[in-house]
Amino acid sequence: MATMLLVRHGQASWFEENYDRLSSVGEAQSRLLGELWAGRGMEVTRVFTGPRLRQVRSAELCGEAYSASGRHWPAPVVLEDFDEQLQHEKHDDTAAFIFLAASLMGDPAEADDIASVIERSSNMRCVRGERLSGDNVQLAIVDLIRRAAVMIADVSDDHRNTLIEAGIAMGGGTRLKLMSRRPPADAPLKKRFMFEGQEYFWFQSPEERLGLFYYFARQFHRRVYVLR
Repeated sequence: MATMLLVRHGQASWFEENYDRLSSVGEAQSRLLGELWAGRGMEVTRVFTGPRLRQVRSAELCGEAYSASGRHWPAPVVLEDFDEQLQHEKHDDTAAFIFLAASLMGDPAEADDIASVIERSSNMRCVRGERLSGDNVQLAIVDLIRRAAVMIADVSDDHRNTLIEAGIAMGGGTRLKLMSRRPPADAPLKKRFMFEGQEYFWFQSPEERLGLFYYFARQFHRRVYVLR
């Protein structure tokens, strides 16, 4: 008996000018899927995809990785009907992403690494305010914070933007996970007044900080089930 697998396309390019293309994470996801199927010895006899570029590209990259093992990957058949609902339904990503609030003055590469850890451990997008552009950036940030599944905020050093974003989360009822660098041994652990009553997590090293990002994001991990 044959088995049909339903697979969503790889991660799209959120907040980019052209949403309908895979992000670097989405490309990696598609290749890893092809490698996984090949590694398990699965025989793929037919492939169907929707007409969107992100759908077609996901099938292409998956097929390239699958074929690299010497196995045959059938030419994908594009089904235009797969796109029908996209023309009529409004899509909402509320509670489908995590908002990261941290200093904008840090190393961009470090911030990207943290976002990657959050996305891999939660299976959700990681959104940051500094990646937005347009005439109403402030309103867009407020909207994103209110719709996020959770905000993870590093309030070390009392950076203004982070404190403002954390305050918006508190006011809007968004779940909030707070962390801060532990002060020197001779100094008391002290919260800002605005965070009284909020649970605080302290870290001392970059490794502990990264571990907290993983710990928080993992609590909101999305599980995807495939019925056979």
